[in-house]
Amino acid sequence: MRKFLIRLFGAVMVALLLLAPAIIGGTIETHYFLKATVSAVFLDEVVVVDEKGEKWCFEGEGFAIDDKVRLLMDTNCTDYTFEDDKIVNVFRA
Repeated sequence: MRKFLIRLFGAVMVALLLLAPAIIGGTIETHYFLKATVSAVFLDEVVVVDEKGEKWCFEGEGFAIDDKVRLLMDTNCTDYTFEDDKIVNVFRA
């Protein structure tokens, strides 16, 4: 049992040492900003188009067509796909 615990502790320490630079250095990022332009407003639903032509929508009031916004996005921890990204907050640009 003692050998098992020592090996387990060693494995955990190696894993932490391998992940530490990524965590401390900030290479694991889950949020980013996206510039977009309001393309449509339906009651409280706002549709925007980003610089790549992708459409996003969120609930908000006081927006008009052609308003410039910055979207704070969450990657959902999937760096190589944006289909599951979520809008966290919207700022007027």
